[in-house]
Amino acid sequence: MLLTLALALACTHEQQEVLDPFPQALAAYDEGVALLDAGQTRGAVEAFERALAADPRGAELWLWKGRALASAGDLEGAIGAATEALALRPGWGLALYNRACWRSRAGSLEAAVRDLGQALETGEVGRLQAAADADLDPLRASPETRDRVPARALPALLSGEPESVFIGSDWTLNLMSSTPRGAALGVQWAGPHPGGLVPARVVEDVSLEATEARRQVSWTWKVTAPSTGVSGPIRLEAGGLVGLAGPVEHVFLAPPGTAGVTPGELDLPVPTVVFGDVAEAVPTRADDVVRVRLAPGDRLEWAERPAHTTRYEVRSRGQTQWVGWEAEVPAGTGLIVRRGRTVLFEGPVP
Repeated sequence: MLLTLALALACTHEQQEVLDPFPQALAAYDEGVALLDAGQTRGAVEAFERALAADPRGAELWLWKGRALASAGDLEGAIGAATEALALRPGWGLALYNRACWRSRAGSLEAAVRDLGQALETGEVGRLQAAADADLDPLRASPETRDRVPARALPALLSGEPESVFIGSDWTLNLMSSTPRGAALGVQWAGPHPGGLVPARVVEDVSLEATEARRQVSWTWKVTAPSTGVSGPIRLEAGGLVGLAGPVEHVFLAPPGTAGVTPGELDLPVPTVVFGDVAEAVPTRADDVVRVRLAPGDRLEWAERPAHTTRYEVRSRGQTQWVGWEAEVPAGTGLIVRRGRTVLFEGPVP
C-alpha cells in the first residue's frame, strides 16, 4: 500500500488564537500513526477521529483514518474516508490510489480501475508501484479489468552487440529496464549462455524519476573461444517484481580448427549491488577478489599487477558517479589509492 503522508502544521504568533485546535490535531495524528505502526488499528482509528474533530478539513487526516479503517477490515469505512479526503482535495493522486486499492479489495472493480487510472495520470503514483501492490490483484484476476491494471512484471529489453564478433574482441550484453525507485536490481541467467568469456567491465546507468529508476546495465566480456547459439533469457527482480528479457543470438568467430569450450558459470553482476557495502577508497575482500570503489579520476597503483581485473562503473544520465575495481590479488598485496596528489589509501589489501 502506497501511503507516504506528512501532516505539516505551523502558524505565526498572530495566528495562534485562531489555530488553537491544530496542536490537538497534531498530537492525535502522531498518536494514530504510532498505534497504526504497532498494529493497534482500532486505537489508531479513534486517534484519527480525535484529530479530525480538531481539524475536520485535514485531507491528510481523512486518508490516514482510511488507512486505519482498512487495516481494521472496514473497507467501506476506508472508502468513505478517502472520498472525504478527495472532497477536500479534488484529484489528489494518493487518495485516488488508496481508494482504488480499497475498492479492489471490496470487490468494486470498475470503480477501482477508474480510480487507479486517474491516480496514475497524476504522476503521484508510479505504474511499477501499482504493479507490485497485492491490493490490486482482484483487478488482475478479473477478465473485465485485467488489461487496465499494471501487470506484476518488470519491463525489460535485452540486446547483444555486436551479434558476430571474432575471438580477442569484446562482446556486450545490454539490459534496459525500469525498477521501483530505491529497489535493488537482481539479475541471473534463466537460459543458456556462452562459455569462453572473460569479464572486462560492467556499466550501470541509473536515471531516477519520481517513482521509479530507469536502468541500463551493460556487461562486456573478452571473447576467447568460438561459439554460436543463444544467450538467455535472463531473469531480473526488483521490489517484489520479476521480469524476463531475451534471449539474444550470438556468433563468436575464430580461425578454423580453434577449439570451443564447454559453457560454464557466468555471473551477471550489477554494480550498485556488488559495491553496495564497499566504502570509498577502502579495499574490501570478498572470497578471492578485492574490491575498491573510487571517485572519477582516482588512481590505483598495485605493487604487483593483478592476474585479472574487472571495471565497474555507475552513471546517472551518462555522467560517471563512481568507478569500482575488482581484482584477483593475494592478501597482503600492496596498494596505493591516489586522488590527485593526495594519498587516500596506502598499505596491504586484506
